[in-house]
Amino acid sequence: MSRRRTILFATVVGFLAGAASATAAWTANTTATGTLTAALEFPPLTVTIPTIVGVAQDGQTLKVDLGTYSPAATSATYEWLRCDSAGANCTAIGTSATQLLALADITKTIRVRVTPKNGAMPGPAVLSEATTPTNAIIGGAPTLALVASPLPAISGTLAVGQLLTANDGQWLSLLGIGSRQWLRCDDVGASCADIAGATGIWYTPVAADRGKRLRLRVTATGVLGLGGKNVATSLATEKVT
Repeated sequence: MSRRRTILFATVVGFLAGAASATAAWTANTTATGTLTAALEFPPLTVTIPTIVGVAQDGQTLKVDLGTYSPAATSATYEWLRCDSAGANCTAIGTSATQLLALADITKTIRVRVTPKNGAMPGPAVLSEATTPTNAIIGGAPTLALVASPLPAISGTLAVGQLLTANDGQWLSLLGIGSRQWLRCDDVGASCADIAGATGIWYTPVAADRGKRLRLRVTATGVLGLGGKNVATSLATEKVT
């Protein structure tokens, strides 16, 4: 081998050895700092933990105060949990931003696990904060601001083909009925969905209602803009036959 070729070969080998060494060092550094890097991307530091907002009674809808994070969360996912009276032995019951309390929740406590996300800082959203449990859920008509007793209710024979009637409830004088919406719920009165077109005083159950429970959601609005706005949901009916 000529002297020139020997020098060129040695140069190439040296370059490759240097590149391999640099790659190994980069890999080692990445491995050593991988956890730190993920932590910097997300989750952020929890400043205040999430809390549940609402009245712990059947028929009420609970919401979540997400708490605060640094950097700020831009979105979140939810996992609602039904737990025993001590807030333990929990079962997942929903993933929406709100949770309607039902018959099955009475005597139980509710928690929600919040997983915050930050779209500007991609990375694994591994932080999942669980709120402290609510008080034990009680039954009966809830007490709402701007609403007097009785609350909205449904009357009639709970059977397919039988006409049901909506009772809008007794609202304070400054509030007038803005809208009604009949709801079809599961067999324990949870997981409710609007029944398309069912917004009047009367509703006749159809085959899809058999074995389900119904609720009535009434929205009241202030006369001439006074009195604000409020929403009340009736207690769940017995199952439709």
